[in-house]
Amino acid sequence: MKRLFSNIEKIFTYPVIITLIMGTVIILLLPPLFKKYDLQIKEHQNIYYDNYIEFSDLDNDGFSERISLSTVNNDYSYVNFYNHQEALSQVWNLKGKINNKSLAVGDYNNDGKKEVYLITMQNDSLFLNCYHYFQKKEEIVEKKFITEIPKHYNKPDWDISDPQLIDLNKNGYKELVFSLFGKYSLQPRQIITYDIKNQIFSKSPSIGTIMKDIKVIKSKDKKNYFITGNTSVTNYFGDSTEVDYKDDKAWLIVYNKYFRPQFDPIPFEEQGTILQTYPLAYNNMIYFTVLITNHFDYENSKLLVINTEGEIINTFNAKDYEMEKVFGTQNLPANQFYVINNSDEVFLMNHHLTILNRYDVSYTKSSTFFARNLDNDNQQEIIQWVPSRKKAILYRKNFKEKVEIKLPELQSRNLDISLRKTPSQNQICFRDYNHYYMVAYKKSTLYPLKYAIHGAIYIILFLILYAIQKTIALRRLRQERVISQLKLTSIKNQIDPHFTLNALNAIGSSILNDYKKESYDHLQRFSRLIRHSLTEADNVSRSLNDEINFIKDYLNVLQIRFVDKFDYRLEIEENADLSHHVPKMIIQSFVENAFNHGIKPKSGKGLLKIQITGDDKGIEAIVQDDGIGRGTAVERGNTKNTGKGLNNINEYINIFNKYNKQKISYRIIDLFDNRKPAGTLIKIYIPYDYEYKIH
Repeated sequence: MKRLFSNIEKIFTYPVIITLIMGTVIILLLPPLFKKYDLQIKEHQNIYYDNYIEFSDLDNDGFSERISLSTVNNDYSYVNFYNHQEALSQVWNLKGKINNKSLAVGDYNNDGKKEVYLITMQNDSLFLNCYHYFQKKEEIVEKKFITEIPKHYNKPDWDISDPQLIDLNKNGYKELVFSLFGKYSLQPRQIITYDIKNQIFSKSPSIGTIMKDIKVIKSKDKKNYFITGNTSVTNYFGDSTEVDYKDDKAWLIVYNKYFRPQFDPIPFEEQGTILQTYPLAYNNMIYFTVLITNHFDYENSKLLVINTEGEIINTFNAKDYEMEKVFGTQNLPANQFYVINNSDEVFLMNHHLTILNRYDVSYTKSSTFFARNLDNDNQQEIIQWVPSRKKAILYRKNFKEKVEIKLPELQSRNLDISLRKTPSQNQICFRDYNHYYMVAYKKSTLYPLKYAIHGAIYIILFLILYAIQKTIALRRLRQERVISQLKLTSIKNQIDPHFTLNALNAIGSSILNDYKKESYDHLQRFSRLIRHSLTEADNVSRSLNDEINFIKDYLNVLQIRFVDKFDYRLEIEENADLSHHVPKMIIQSFVENAFNHGIKPKSGKGLLKIQITGDDKGIEAIVQDDGIGRGTAVERGNTKNTGKGLNNINEYINIFNKYNKQKISYRIIDLFDNRKPAGTLIKIYIPYDYEYKIH
């Protein structure tokens, strides 16, 4: 395990690795300066409630015209067309009142020129109006009767959902498709298509439920298509017997091209139920994803996949994921779709109801989502409108890139969004009932510099770390040189030539006097001193037990030279950890000083006491002599060579203390007897939690 950590530590000492790690973290923490696209408010205006603004490139020249709808009163409306220079180019006058949701723009015959379609209310009837922007004035208006509308409390009751142009029959001409319904009236509640080429209406049977968010999917062979939408339980006419599929239930209804139910509509009866559908295609088969949620009870939430025979082929427990919305984009494969939950997640799923991916998306519970092609690349971007934060968030590449902008005046949860195109940049129109914003959507000028700046971050960081690494290496080299010098000095101190020669002379004298046993013992102790000095030359520390044994041999050899000059007493308490490492020579140096400068110059015999004690935090060593004292030694000039070993020890301690929280310390106490110098006492404290290495 130690080797593993040692290898990891070595890896992290390389500047390249540290640069990669730190650089990546810094780049991830950078503010979003290098977004691929930018959003910028270009225009903001207050508008009247009855006004409506749409942008569309009517003549396919790369510039969008502004279409402004206004109703003067219930009998008269007009549409103003502005070119890309914001100059009024044409005015379309209409009889009747405009419903803001009834506008559709498209090129039904693919000639490159778009038409404008509007449904107006005149008296008690609805009419479809078509405006051909590029034809002569006398030919530009076509007006078709759609249906009569009822009144609710003497007010016309009608609404429209999702007018869109789709080539239903794949004959090269598009049809207009929309859902028409009374909000509080039982009729009309039906889906209508208008064959623009042949000027023929087709209508679904009138039903009791309201179908919105109309979706159309075509079969693989182009011979059939299916129309479906979202329904919910409103229960305005649940007890009515006049129509089928009453609104006391949410119905899954799928119409074929003959406006007949493809299969028997499937009811979902719980009060508060909302049913959302999204059609899928896979391997020449058509499926319908159905998300069932409930205003009052999540327990009944579920996700189904139903085939064109009305059979449930897959089921998913949506309640565990708090699934709330289902939608898709043109970018996705035909069998995949998104599901949004209430816990800031978006799931990518397929027709098997397998979760393929998850995306973290904030504020999902209170948001509305749109899919729009914003930059003319045939890929739809996703727009999230967060009314609680009054901001729009745009996502690219399936929620992987995002950019956001504050739109503080917009209030409504359901916005109208249109695109104003120009060759240089696109602008998005965000509109509610009282305000609209024009927001420029373009590639960021900083985006091309993204990778250059990221590279610069890595290079600068590497240079800084390399310089720091070199500084540390130089400092460590200096420290190691100091340690090496101290080691050499330590060797010299341990085998001092005078001490060695005097010890050998004493041993030789003992041999000449034929003291064989004593001579052998003396020679053994002296050889141990020499061996320790040589074998431990590379060490800066040794065990307390080895330090004590060295001191014993040193004092015993010293007694050979100075017969009857001193005695010594060594006391070691049981609580002292003899295996713990201490700086080499730390106690011996104080012992040597005590003899040389305290006992040796003393007349008479001296006593040297060494006491080793320990506690739970460290070791304390006490060295005491009854010599002449430090003051007298200075007066006699006996301190000329005082402290060479001690100076070495001080250098050791000072170096290693820098890298240890707990420090080695010592204190020197002068002893007196009746105010006369009576020796010296040294207390040395060595903590257990101490390391002898340079970091």
